[in-house]
Amino acid sequence: MARCATRLDVKLAHARPYRLLRILAAAIPVLARYAWLVARDRLDHRSADADADAAWDAAHVAAAHALHDLALDLAGALVKAAQIGGARADVLPRVFVDALGRFHDAVPPRPFETLRDQIERDLGAPIEAHFASIDATALAAASLAQVHPARLRDGREVVVKIQYPEARRIIPLDLGMLRLTARMASWLRPNIDLPSLVFEVSRFIELELDFEREAASMERLRTILASHADVVVPRAIPELCGERLIVMERLEGLPLTRCEELAEHGHRPSDVARKLGGLYGSMIFETGFFHGDPHPGNLLVLPDGRIGLLDFGLCKELPQNFARLSAQLIVCALIGDTAASL
Repeated sequence: MARCATRLDVKLAHARPYRLLRILAAAIPVLARYAWLVARDRLDHRSADADADAAWDAAHVAAAHALHDLALDLAGALVKAAQIGGARADVLPRVFVDALGRFHDAVPPRPFETLRDQIERDLGAPIEAHFASIDATALAAASLAQVHPARLRDGREVVVKIQYPEARRIIPLDLGMLRLTARMASWLRPNIDLPSLVFEVSRFIELELDFEREAASMERLRTILASHADVVVPRAIPELCGERLIVMERLEGLPLTRCEELAEHGHRPSDVARKLGGLYGSMIFETGFFHGDPHPGNLLVLPDGRIGLLDFGLCKELPQNFARLSAQLIVCALIGDTAASL
C-alpha cells in the first residue's frame, strides 16, 4: 500500500469527471452483485444455505477490495470513509474492517513539490522566508492533508500540516456519490446501516477541513491541560498558520502501536493506559472540551512517559451539565432508580 502518486496521477484523480466515472465503475458491479444475491435468496429461499453464505462472503470481499482500491487511487473523502469503515466492526462485516483498517496509518503521501504552491499561498511568501528547511519525506499522510518535519529560521523544530489543494473542491462530489451508493446498498442489505456511516464521514470532514478551527482548538486544549502532568499538547505557530496550513512544534515519541519499542524504553502498557484514562476522564468530565480523534496515530508516548496529542480537527465541546448529568445517570442506574428525571 505504500506507494507515491506521480504528478499526472494526482491531476487525473482530482478531475471531477474522472472521479465520477471511477466511482461509478467501482460501485455498479458491486451493487449489481449484491442485487443478484438478494434476488436469488428471495426466489430460492436459500439464505441459510452454506453455498449462499459463501456467495455473500465473496461479495463482501469484492466490495471491500473495491472500496480499498478506490480510496487508494482517489483519496479525498473516500479515504475518510475507509478509515471510519475500518473501525466499525459493529456495522460492517469483518472483511471490511480488515481491508479498510489499513488506512488508519498507511495512507500514501504525495510528492512534496505538488504541495509547495499551496504552502506559499497560505504563507504569502516563499518557503525560504520562514523555513530553514522542510523535509520532502512526509511524516504522515491522511485523507485531507499530510505532515512534514521542518525547521524554522530561528532553529525551532516544527511540523507542517498541509491541506490538499483540491480537498474543498472534490469533497462535495465524493460525499454525494457516497450518499447515493449507501442508499442503494441499504435498500439491498437493510441490516447494514451505511447511511449512518456516510453521515459520520460528512460530519467529520466538515470539521477537519477547517484548519483555523483546528489551530484554535489546539491552543485551547493546550491552555486547558497546562497543569496536567501526563500530557503534552504542541504549540501552534499562529503567524504561520492559515486556511490550509498549520505549523506547530514537533513532538518526538513512539506511537501506541509499537508495543515492543515502548517496552524497550521502559514504558509499561498499564502505565500508558492509566495516563490515557486519566487524561480523557479529565477532558470529558472536568473541562468539557476533548480531543475527539484518539486513534493510535494521534497518540504518542514521549521519552519521559507523558502522552503527546496530535491532530485536533475533531476536538469537541460537551454540554455544560454533561459531567453532572452523567454522574447522576450512573448513580440512578446503580440504585435502580428508573423513574429518576435527569
